[in-house]
Amino acid sequence: MLSVRFFPFSETTPDAETLTLSDWVLVLSTVPAAMLPTEAVMELYRTRWQVELLMKRLKSLLDFDCLRARRNSGLADVYLYGKLLYAWLLEHRAQQRAPWQGLDQHRPSTPWRTYQVLCQELAAVITGTACWCLERWDEALAVMSERPRRRQLQQLPPRVNELISYCRDRGISNV
Repeated sequence: MLSVRFFPFSETTPDAETLTLSDWVLVLSTVPAAMLPTEAVMELYRTRWQVELLMKRLKSLLDFDCLRARRNSGLADVYLYGKLLYAWLLEHRAQQRAPWQGLDQHRPSTPWRTYQVLCQELAAVITGTACWCLERWDEALAVMSERPRRRQLQQLPPRVNELISYCRDRGISNV
C-alpha cells in the first residue's frame, strides 16, 4: 500500500519509508507497457515537465496569464499574438546567446536569469531608447500628446495650488 504524506517545515527527519520513496518518480499511465516502454514514458514526462516550466516562465516573466482585454474580443487576440511573438523573440535570442537551453543536453543553470536580461534588452530594442534623439524631444512630446477633449481635464482649484506653493516655499511640503 502506498501512502503519501507531506511534512511541514517544522518536522526535521522523515521516516525510512519516505526516504525510500524520495528516490522514486511515480508516473501513472493507462497505456499498456507493451505499447509504450517505461523509458519512453519517462522521456515524455520530462518533456512535458519542460513545457510546464516554460508556461510558468511565460506567466511570471511576461504576464501571459494577464491580457489587457476582455475574453473573446479581437483585442485579446492581438494581445495574445503579440505576447507569443515576444516570447518567440526571447526564445530565439536565448538560443543564440545560451545554446545550452535545449532539452537534449545538460544545462548548467535555469533560463530564468537569461530571460530576465533578455526582457530588458528587448524592451530597449522595441522602444528604441538607445536611438532617441534628445534634441527632438519636444517634437516627440507633441506627437504623443492627447487629442483635444470635449471636456477639460480635471485640475486642482487655484486655491489648492496656492496652498501647495505656499507650503513648498516654506519647506513644509514636497508636492
